[in-house]
Amino acid sequence: MPTADRRLPLAGVRVLDMTRFVAGPFCTSLLADQGAEVVKLERPEGEENRTLGPMVGDEHGGPVSSYFLRFAKNKKSVCLDLKRPEAGPVLRALLAHADVLVENFRPGVLERMGLDWPSLQALNERLIYCTITGFGYENSPLRERGAFTPVVEALAAATIYHTPDAAPMTAGYPVGDIFPAALAAAGISMALYRRESDGQGARIDMAMFDGMLAMNERAVGVSTMLGRDLLPGIRADIGAAPSGVFPAKDGFVSISVVGEVVWARFCRVLERPDWAADERLSSGPARSAHEEEVAAVVTEWLSSRTRSEAVELLAAAGVPAAEVARPTEITSSAQARARDMIIQYPAYEGFVPTVTGNPIRFAGEHRREAGAAPVAGEHTQEILQAWGRLDAADVESLLLAGVAVQRHPG
Repeated sequence: MPTADRRLPLAGVRVLDMTRFVAGPFCTSLLADQGAEVVKLERPEGEENRTLGPMVGDEHGGPVSSYFLRFAKNKKSVCLDLKRPEAGPVLRALLAHADVLVENFRPGVLERMGLDWPSLQALNERLIYCTITGFGYENSPLRERGAFTPVVEALAAATIYHTPDAAPMTAGYPVGDIFPAALAAAGISMALYRRESDGQGARIDMAMFDGMLAMNERAVGVSTMLGRDLLPGIRADIGAAPSGVFPAKDGFVSISVVGEVVWARFCRVLERPDWAADERLSSGPARSAHEEEVAAVVTEWLSSRTRSEAVELLAAAGVPAAEVARPTEITSSAQARARDMIIQYPAYEGFVPTVTGNPIRFAGEHRREAGAAPVAGEHTQEILQAWGRLDAADVESLLLAGVAVQRHPG
């Protein structure tokens, strides 16, 4: 049986984090939450994410980036000017003693610094090197093309349609970053596991495009088998009905009626035994053909009920349903709080951001407490000595020359 005081799964693993924006930082935050020592390698003035809005609170008299705070807990920070030739040996010293390197630059950035994969292997044969790029390194005609999540969603046919002919929309949240980042974290964990048996590192080539294709497997696979496009978001084409979002008295409710057993339950809740016996509504595709008729009755039933009243009735009858929550409502969600998925942690100058927690749980074990977000360069001296094995005098010389930067909170 697991015990509450077991070590965290990645305790002792050193991760050099050369990422920014969303995919890379989310990947390394998953690793940090499981005990890895994640060190952000930042430029002297701090990484780009620290300047991205919206801004909140105060950092040394100035604003703090909410963008940065989303992924900053449980990490350390080293500031190093990689444009200076003196920084090259320092970076190599860090890499020589790291377990994992994660970066999400465009392909070729580290190669131009003399740190291609063969060079990294020669430096540290145990190193696991993970890149997260738009379209991947190997066998990628689009290797050189830059990408953010809306671009990879579009090219992976993962945009959301409301009608077949109208312009589709992106998901609205960074699914093209978050899912590939989670896959990258899984790949890193697999590589660490294999390294235990053969002592060798690995090169992980994670493409956001690949991740979105995997996320969109249903539309791609079923469309190919049917010979016609199954467009994400088109309710009449999903084969399960009624299924979707409907207006209630105080907002919206999501209802998913899949299969005839659930349909029978749904008819009982709405007190429509005639529907259960109606041959026209005898299957999901058949009900989809009468979507407007069914939706009108469902909407009428919901119009006199609040979201919670409707969901309570449906859930009690075994019909999958949920209130459509707004982001500000989630922070007080009993379900999210019970699962430790809404947390707070200390940041700069006493500011305490509220962010989402780590979804990976080990039953019966304590989770890592959310540690403070680092000031840019807060751990420079510590990491250069502990990881890079530089002596104190050498570190002091780098600081005096401005090659490295050390800052302190407060």
